Amino acid sequence: MTTYQNEIYPLLAKKLKFELKRENIHQSAVGKALGIKQSAVSSLLNGKSNMTLQQFLTLCELVHLLPEVFFKEVKACLLSQHPTTQVKN
Repeated sequence: MTTYQNEIYPLLAKKLKFELKRENIHQSAVGKALGIKQSAVSSLLNGKSNMTLQQFLTLCELVHLLPEVFFKEVKACLLSQHPTTQVKN
């Protein structure tokens, strides 16, 4: 992974965990929605394994958040950590 990916993936995972907790969705339900074991969900959400686009989109649906809104919030968080960084839309 590139440095940029190393910074973004943890933010994505943190945001997903926050939204899952906010919606009171447990890892067992996430695993069922994604068709994977609970231990695999834990690996995804802790950055130990990579998430597919399909898994990401399914998680966005699960937490009732449009992907573009999700990325907008992650982008804002990234920029707050690196205020001089310019991220293209």
